[in-house]
Amino acid sequence: DIDTIKYISDSFEFILINHENQLLKDKLIRQAMMYAVDRKHISDKYLLGHTVLADTPIKPGTWLDDKKAIIYNYSRAEAQYILSNAGFSYNVHEKAFERDIEGEKQILRLSLITNIENEYRVKAAEDIKRYFEEAGFIIDLEILPFEEVEKLIEKGKYDLVLTGVNMMQDLISFL
Repeated sequence: DIDTIKYISDSFEFILINHENQLLKDKLIRQAMMYAVDRKHISDKYLLGHTVLADTPIKPGTWLDDKKAIIYNYSRAEAQYILSNAGFSYNVHEKAFERDIEGEKQILRLSLITNIENEYRVKAAEDIKRYFEEAGFIIDLEILPFEEVEKLIEKGKYDLVLTGVNMMQDLISFL
């Protein structure tokens, strides 16, 4: 007999957001992004559903968990509604949302970076790009060696980075 036990690991995959980017400073854009991607589909497709989805980096079941881990379920319509409320309108020629800020056109164009060494992340990044574009974003996907991704993060030269951490290993190395 073999018994299997399910448990939540200390690994955490996420999209790192550069809050210095003018577009990404806007809370409504970030909320629209949360609705735009079908995270459950990506989890089921690449990790056979062996994940716990969360909107925050709080491990479910811990004392910090407020039991409201999922607020943003996939809804392209909700993402587009939020973008409209943020003053964006869809430009058919650009195939993206845009708005005027003080007479200057602002297009929802962002870069998404991930590392080439992680096949899951590369495939997931391609799906995330597709979901964002279906919602009205333009996404420039960059697949780079991990060392280059680290340098871009350190310099703040990124919009979005699909990456991950092992919370326990990182905590131990911090101590």
